[in-house]
Amino acid sequence: MATVTGGIDTRRPGASVDSDRTGVAPLLHIEDLDVHFKTPRGIARVVDGANLTVNHSEIIGIAGESGSGKTTLVEAILQIIRFTNRTTNGRVLFSPDGVQQVDLMTLGPREMRRLRGKDIAYVPQGSMNSLNPVMRVADQIVDGMVDHGVSPRQARARVPDLLDRVGLEARAARLYPHELSGGMKQRVIIAIAIAMDPKLIVADEPTTALDVNVQ
Repeated sequence: MATVTGGIDTRRPGASVDSDRTGVAPLLHIEDLDVHFKTPRGIARVVDGANLTVNHSEIIGIAGESGSGKTTLVEAILQIIRFTNRTTNGRVLFSPDGVQQVDLMTLGPREMRRLRGKDIAYVPQGSMNSLNPVMRVADQIVDGMVDHGVSPRQARARVPDLLDRVGLEARAARLYPHELSGGMKQRVIIAIAIAMDPKLIVADEPTTALDVNVQ
């Protein structure tokens, strides 16, 4: 499993994305990615010619000031940019098995939904607002797994372990979001993200709401 927490590498644009010396294709390879928005003042080049490679079992961190395009890059990878006044170009090659590569930029909404939450997980910025306020924590964790083919019984049996992995007690499963602190909500979102053992986790400032010890 690899994690992208938000840096653009120095790989030259157009460089080969063939398998490395071990014969394994990179988990994620972004090539010449552009995300431009039309504005009243002209074209805003929020992401312009981005190149990034993430190998299997590798952690990559992207650093940049606020407004530099980190979140837009993440949303382009996952195909979840909400605004329609944009143009997007480039390739985002994903290879969960290290053999077959698929260009995420060519997939439709239904195909991307199959990947998101299963092979690719997302921890959004400000994820404390991502929980359903009328569902208990356990139900929200189970819901995501069931959507990807896990039986309700198997999914519910995994909840205590998932909560333990993010430092929450088992009793948190019975709580509603309004009964959780900001840091606890953040950890629930992370538990949901890792529930299907994804190959790639894309996390946008995932530790913002957590205290130093938990980070």
